[in-house]
Amino acid sequence: VSVQQCGPHADGRIAYRSSKLALYFLCRILGSVAPQDMSISYFDPGLMPGTGIARHRNRVDRAYWQHALPTLARLTGGGSIGQSADALFRHLMIEDGRFRGDYVRHDGVRRSDVIDADPRALAEYFRLANEICALDHDDSAEWWR
Repeated sequence: VSVQQCGPHADGRIAYRSSKLALYFLCRILGSVAPQDMSISYFDPGLMPGTGIARHRNRVDRAYWQHALPTLARLTGGGSIGQSADALFRHLMIEDGRFRGDYVRHDGVRRSDVIDADPRALAEYFRLANEICALDHDDSAEWWR
């Protein structure tokens, strides 16, 4: 996985996918540098039709999101915003929840087989992100530096 995959894009689907990858990268790097008493995880809410994400797509895509995906979501364990929120709540309330950059699906399964990135690439990605956001050394927690 390369940092370039997280960059901006004019195609909304690619931009959405890139933003999710960037958030996963953030989770991975936070999991490696955050204090040990801090839990870090990436939560995948599953397929959630009805969020309006396809509102700017063509008619066929919108019809697919409106009519086919609700059934597919139910079959794959995804569903409504409320169901995903309930799953996130259950995930956050785990008693032994010491997560160190784990990827956790909406069904509670921790995944170790997801993509990973070179730690140097992650560090460079966030160095560039801090630069874009005009954040300097003193704007972050000591453990993040």
